[in-house]
Amino acid sequence: MYGAIQCNEFSIMDNDLNGIAFAIYLRASMANHSCDYNCIVVFDERKLQLRTIKDVKDGEECTISYVDVINPAKERQAKLEEEYHFTCKCVKCVEEINASGPVDDGLGELELQSLMKSSEQIQDAAKSQDILFFAI
Repeated sequence: MYGAIQCNEFSIMDNDLNGIAFAIYLRASMANHSCDYNCIVVFDERKLQLRTIKDVKDGEECTISYVDVINPAKERQAKLEEEYHFTCKCVKCVEEINASGPVDDGLGELELQSLMKSSEQIQDAAKSQDILFFAI
């Protein structure tokens, strides 16, 4: 029972992104993982929302990422194996492993660093304005 809860729980965070609780959302817990995900999880108080971030074609599965996709494929796969007991075989992982390193998925290293800095600035601004902000 504990394993089922651990694999299907969602962390609920406060305005400072501190984990304050865990919850099980039955429908959302059915969302499968992909490192090349097309949806994100967003909270509106206690209500969980699954929002698309890419076009989802008719019949295409809605997926979320269970891990930080900025990490290298081998790290992502190790975490998924340890915590969720499966090996990811998504396109992003397969391409990275076959290329023996990160694959440029449209965001180069400099652009990524710039985005991360911008994200930190947005988080700081959001905190000063007492706005709820979730890092993705």
